[in-house]
Amino acid sequence: MSEKAPGLILSVRVAPELLADLDRLADKAGITRSRLTANLLEVAVGEAKIYEKTGILYLAMLLQDAQENIKKCIMKGNEKALTA
Repeated sequence: MSEKAPGLILSVRVAPELLADLDRLADKAGITRSRLTANLLEVAVGEAKIYEKTGILYLAMLLQDAQENIKKCIMKGNEKALTA
């Protein structure tokens, strides 16, 4: 029986395509999907902390909000609101 790595369990929902990519990459690296996901999260959170300290994270969040609002306007057929 193999020992489990210490830590808490995190459950997330992902698109089937992303899950397939994770499985393929984990298989290629010779590690479990769980280990690959934990490694990727560790790197991503480290990067996010750097972005947070430099203010880039806040800017990225503003840009994401703007992009979502633009998509909503376009889906509603309200492109004129974008030029106002």
